[in-house]
Amino acid sequence: MVRSTLAVLIAMFLFPASAATVPFVGCPSDGQVGPDPAPRGKPVAIALDPKIAVHLAFYQSKYDEGVLAPRGWHCVNLEGSSGWFTIVAREPVKAEDFIRRREKPITGPAIQISMNDGGTSGRFEVARLVARYFPQRRAFLQNVLAEGIEPASDFPNGGFKTDRIVQRQDDLIEVLTPPYKKGLGTMSRLVPSDLPIHAAAVVTGSVDDDWGGIIFSVRLASEQDALAPTVLAWNLRHYRGAK
Repeated sequence: MVRSTLAVLIAMFLFPASAATVPFVGCPSDGQVGPDPAPRGKPVAIALDPKIAVHLAFYQSKYDEGVLAPRGWHCVNLEGSSGWFTIVAREPVKAEDFIRRREKPITGPAIQISMNDGGTSGRFEVARLVARYFPQRRAFLQNVLAEGIEPASDFPNGGFKTDRIVQRQDDLIEVLTPPYKKGLGTMSRLVPSDLPIHAAAVVTGSVDDDWGGIIFSVRLASEQDALAPTVLAWNLRHYRGAK
């Protein structure tokens, strides 16, 4: 049974968890402005059950707001004119895996958070999210289509048929992408595998040129999958508070 991230967030509000401390892990970055070393940081205090927090760490690069993910994983951030994405994975990852002509697919446990800037070339990815999940913001999509740069066929309407919707709000959609299926969870560098992906998308901003889109993809190993809704909920709350 999928545990709704909304239910997790309500529980966090009604029954605040004790403060726990998790290790800080710096993530190196690369992209448009060249490589940046991993930042250094102190352990991070989070509102989470210490029995859960003991399995997690806080990963952050120069460009993102940080990612809560399992301890002992590896991370990298890629930035560019359209925005940025950070990958935290169980297996080692490096920038070169994602800036070559043929990107390395991720089939194992990993978490990706991607931010697309609607005022730049990232507007195409934001428009794809609007087409699939946020029809009330269709004016943004129409503006992008009017440019004539990408055909309307590149912006399919409606969500993926095999995704299971967990919750929907005006600016948020959360789903479970099943094993071996494409869905919101695979609108990332995570490709279909034998593990489900707990995924969410958020649109930000109130003015067309300020709009953005954030996609969260969380895929944990079978023995850790019970942690996935909590991990997704914490990251959602963290980014929605920072937007």
